[in-house]
Amino acid sequence: MESEVARLGFGYNSATDDYKVVRIMEFRTSNGFCSSEVKVYGLKSNSWKRVQNLPSNHRYFGSYIHCLNSALHWLTNPDLGNTFIILTLDLVSEKYHEFPTPEDVMHAFPLPGLTVLGGCLCFIVNNKAESHVWAMKEY
Repeated sequence: MESEVARLGFGYNSATDDYKVVRIMEFRTSNGFCSSEVKVYGLKSNSWKRVQNLPSNHRYFGSYIHCLNSALHWLTNPDLGNTFIILTLDLVSEKYHEFPTPEDVMHAFPLPGLTVLGGCLCFIVNNKAESHVWAMKEY
């Protein structure tokens, strides 16, 4: 292993009334190979549980991990190019889901982000002159 990176997310599982901490460890080698290990800590059980690793083609992108509707959300960059995917970890089922981002924005706006505004998950792109926000009201 050449490098290890730990990411943490904090969320709430409304089905079990439990707070969760998710730790995503990414392991990278010099040839670009990336693997992961994902664990979930439950406050009620006071223990860590290993869950399914990140899908193999998803590399974490430097946005924060956001909790909304008992799921954690973050941006991934599957091909290390201009394509970004919103990856979620459902804290109830402990399963991953992925959602596309607006397709043609990355060429004009190279700095994407993710946030929660007004109870909606929002995809944000910026450049020096302007910003655009897409609110995902349903997904």
